Amino acid sequence: MPPLGDAFPEEFRKQFAETNLTIGSVIKTFVTDTTPPKIKRFVVLGISADKLAIGTLYINSEVNPNLFPTAELKNLHLKLEKENRKYLDHDSFLDCSKVYEKEYEDLLAVLQQDASCLIGQLSTDDLKLVKRTVKEARTIPVRTKKKFGLF
Repeated sequence: MPPLGDAFPEEFRKQFAETNLTIGSVIKTFVTDTTPPKIKRFVVLGISADKLAIGTLYINSEVNPNLFPTAELKNLHLKLEKENRKYLDHDSFLDCSKVYEKEYEDLLAVLQQDASCLIGQLSTDDLKLVKRTVKEARTIPVRTKKKFGLF
């Protein structure tokens, strides 16, 4: 059975994608910048001024002590409890130690093709905490923070 989105005109799907691809959007789709490539949930942190790139942060089930061995790195993972966050299946952690850059047009195409990839939106309070944490993260270059509007 084809996706429900196929029932809508292309222009409507494009408008939906453009309207909903915003800072704080939570998306679930296949990504290739993990080992191994897999379906991941991630948050849109920022969109470059030229709308060519999107900065994203990955949501993980746990904080891997092998990848994040220091207290500083562990503290860059914000605990997201499932309660009041419909986009989660269980308590999770938002990794604010690294920004994963994606092409704006690629994510737009993903949402245009399958609107169900958009699974939620961070609350205003969560988004403020995320932005503050990323701004303070010494693991993320200043140029990246500037690119995605954090300065």
